[in-house]
Amino acid sequence: MGGERTNAGESGLRFVALTYLTTLGATVYAHKEVASWLRDAGFADVTQQSVGPLSGLALVEATKRSVIHD
Repeated sequence: MGGERTNAGESGLRFVALTYLTTLGATVYAHKEVASWLRDAGFADVTQQSVGPLSGLALVEATKRSVIHD
């Protein structure tokens, strides 16, 4: 296995933070809906990464290209 590994304490903290945010009345949206919002806002390359095998949650990532004005 290559690449860098995240410290177990840091990973645990991130998981706790995610769990905390999603249990405080957060609203859940389908990936298709979020991807549509992002594309409408000018983002591209919208991807979805599962947060964990049992969580049912995912992280959505997108990129926005720079616009150069003359």
